[in-house]
Amino acid sequence: MPGNNLGTFSLLVGIVGATLLTGGMTSSHLSKDGSGVWNVCTVEGCLAVRVMMVISAVFGILHVLILLLYLVKEVGPNTQKIITSVFISALLTAIFGLVSIIVYKAKLEADGSFTLGSTFGTECAGVAIILFNIIVILLERRRQRKTGAYLSI
Repeated sequence: MPGNNLGTFSLLVGIVGATLLTGGMTSSHLSKDGSGVWNVCTVEGCLAVRVMMVISAVFGILHVLILLLYLVKEVGPNTQKIITSVFISALLTAIFGLVSIIVYKAKLEADGSFTLGSTFGTECAGVAIILFNIIVILLERRRQRKTGAYLSI
């Protein structure tokens, strides 16, 4: 299997994880009630958020495992920066997913509802991870076109 395909696949896994992370946050906002408070204790909110956060964390961990497989193979110095960047984005995806579960659980136990501010930062982080992954894919493709070098694994 060509290494460049594996690298692209791991990046796409990271993007999906970050997308689910952001989607989970957004789904909590869809459950706003008439009181002006973002209530996550509704079927649409609470369940969707928890499922999204778990899936996000799983995707992040899967991303890291793929990269570990990538790292045990012999790679050239030019690919090391790309692998490091992808590894960072994978860790961020996993960390934000897991942290979100903890934060949501703590907030839910405290008052049963969330404000917009409690999720805005994580949503921005999710979007940033998606953009970061896309940029890394584009840079890697550009490098491959210029040098004609494709990793073999």
